[in-house]
Amino acid sequence: MRSVSLIPLLLGSLLAVGPRTAVAQQGALPWHVPDAPPSVAGLRLGASRAVIDSVLGPPDSVEQMGRGGKGLVYRARGLMLAYTDSEGVRLFYLDTRKAGDIGGVRVGDTREAVVARWGSPTQADGEMARYIVGGWAIVVAYDRDLQRVMGLGIRKVPPGQ
Repeated sequence: MRSVSLIPLLLGSLLAVGPRTAVAQQGALPWHVPDAPPSVAGLRLGASRAVIDSVLGPPDSVEQMGRGGKGLVYRARGLMLAYTDSEGVRLFYLDTRKAGDIGGVRVGDTREAVVARWGSPTQADGEMARYIVGGWAIVVAYDRDLQRVMGLGIRKVPPGQ
């Protein structure tokens, strides 16, 4: 798994869902407003710390992130969660194939396979593609050549973004 020190960089990329180049959705995305986001590693966005611990066990490391935020890192699973006491899980980030999938897409899949499964992203900005569905979004991080998925995230989207 990538170094824990990359958490702020990853979160900055995943949290940036403001105005970007909009790309028309092709309709293949399996979720629509007001659908709930898919689960990741047996958890849903908003899960409490007690639920996280019961499903995943204790994290390998915990990093403080801003006021009240924590990055919970599960290296062996290739999984990182952003968590706050008030909101529970706000973000999942998968950075290895063994971390599982989000809606059938996994780290290591080709861009072509992602687009064939989900259509064009709602927003695209360099190596990042965003599929926004109401109050949540899936973020796909591609390699420099935009050929392979290097990371997948799912997060809550603040109102108005």
